[in-house]
Amino acid sequence: MNNPWEEISLQDYESHMSLDSVKQLQAMNAIMKKQFGEYPVKTAMVLGVAGGNGLEHVDPEKFSKVFGIDINEEYLKAVSERYSELGDTLQCERIDLIEEAEKLPCTELLIANLLIEYIGYSAFQKAVKKVSPQYVSCVIQINTDTKNWVSDSPYLHAFDGLDTVHHQMEETALTEAMKEIGYSLILKDVKDLPNGKALVRLDFERGDALADLKKDSRKMRAVFTDLDGTVLRKDKSISDRTMEAIRAFRKNGGIWAVASARPERAISAMYKEFTEADALITLNGARIKLGDRIISNGFSKENARSLLSKIVRHDDLIVVLETSEGIFGNIEIPEWDTPAVSDLVSLLDTCDLYKILLAGKEHQLDTVKVPQEGLCDTSSIPDRIKEAIRKEGLEESAYFTVAEGWLYQIMSTSAKKWNGVQLVLEKEGIDKSEAMYFGDDHDDVESISNIGLGIAMGNAIEEVKKVADQVTATNEEDGVARIVEKYIL
Repeated sequence: MNNPWEEISLQDYESHMSLDSVKQLQAMNAIMKKQFGEYPVKTAMVLGVAGGNGLEHVDPEKFSKVFGIDINEEYLKAVSERYSELGDTLQCERIDLIEEAEKLPCTELLIANLLIEYIGYSAFQKAVKKVSPQYVSCVIQINTDTKNWVSDSPYLHAFDGLDTVHHQMEETALTEAMKEIGYSLILKDVKDLPNGKALVRLDFERGDALADLKKDSRKMRAVFTDLDGTVLRKDKSISDRTMEAIRAFRKNGGIWAVASARPERAISAMYKEFTEADALITLNGARIKLGDRIISNGFSKENARSLLSKIVRHDDLIVVLETSEGIFGNIEIPEWDTPAVSDLVSLLDTCDLYKILLAGKEHQLDTVKVPQEGLCDTSSIPDRIKEAIRKEGLEESAYFTVAEGWLYQIMSTSAKKWNGVQLVLEKEGIDKSEAMYFGDDHDDVESISNIGLGIAMGNAIEEVKKVADQVTATNEEDGVARIVEKYIL
């Protein structure tokens, strides 16, 4: 079922809004001039951009990027044509804010005018958390007549379908909803309309969990970073800006530790930058390198053998082992330099097991030759793991996580990133309150929850953002560097 806003023509919408008896288009234009000029930001997003009313106030000298978001393709096409002079500064995106909020990019300013009424407080909170702006500027309509919330006009019936998605707005309810996600009210302005209604502008600023740190950067002595989705961009490269920020922090006496699900060989061999790290917590904490010292947190021989024996009975799984002697699989995986071994269980006679990796037909391994029809659905893997752990009585000895939605990782309960973080802090004589952790995925949640300052990347999963002290920009936007530069250099 289409959203009713997809059925309303731009001509009907703008004709209604600009009538002398309504005058909302004119009022909103004046408000948007103030919104774009109010705050010291370089990026902005307009939710429910419609036909682009107010975008003429965007100064390309001030803004490097402005996103126009709407669900109606016709509206977005009109915006692109009307404001073509903004060039690459303006980027229009069709996004359903209720179903697709995770697609929203990060910006410093978020504008939402006459928009929250049609998605509700909860969906708006989700959108704000994904965008992670410093400032949010909203306009809501206050109605004296709750039954007839659309002003009378010749175009009234064009809006009939909106009854199904409309929410009555209240200032206090919106302010409380924003407070729940860490934003405080900093501005209120009321504009009366000719039809007895009023537009109320409410601006919010994100609370700064790092404010005290900015006053005294010496408080931060250690920075821990995940790799994929955190310091590594989508193309698996690390930006010069990020490395320069980390090097400057180390030069000032701080220590940098990498905490990754990757094995050490896949870090050091591919990225010379990470050889500069003071510590490597690899394989989700199954192997920790502190200078010349190596600490292993793998499975016991008995637990490794019993669990793996149960797993390999499933012949429709890709099974890979990370061991003390390297990586091995039940099939060859060239991109991981993984040789095929016919008897994985017997392999455990001569090596220690750190991690079991499992994948099904939705894997993202380009060099795997096994036909997809011969593999199980990825959605079935969690239940298989749980069953194997339960039948072998290993509930207290093994756990599993998932990376990127398809790669399942089974590890000893002693092999956790947070255990590795604690060990590094203990060795260096650093309290957890003096440490910061950056991450984006399931295996970062515990560290972000327990560290002094936990930072979620803008591209992090919702579970990570919920427990973080702060959300930074995405891995594509140098989110790690922005925090390090701003607060601890």
